[in-house]
Amino acid sequence: TGIVPVVLGFALDVWCILYFRRARTTVNPLAPQRSSALVTGGPFSLSRNPMYVGLTSTHMGLALAIHRPWPLLFLPLVLLALWRFVMRREERYLVEAFGREYEQYRRSVRRWI
Repeated sequence: TGIVPVVLGFALDVWCILYFRRARTTVNPLAPQRSSALVTGGPFSLSRNPMYVGLTSTHMGLALAIHRPWPLLFLPLVLLALWRFVMRREERYLVEAFGREYEQYRRSVRRWI
């Protein structure tokens, strides 16, 4: 049962990376200042953070695949840290870099799913 979320999460992340490559912008969340385009198509039309959704799916699938519940117990803390230290910074940068375009996107697309 764990292999399905792993494969789906990995496939979602690959799809996202392809959209970033097509837009010729960075996928590195630690260097958002290198973003040259606001990507809103494909998986980004469904979620503002589909790569994190993919990573979450992969995390849950791996926990199921190895039959260990403890990674699932830590997942809320991982997601909280991700939101606090990565996503908030990314969003501040995107507001500064893309202004009204990002604000409109943020109002029309959910953060997760």
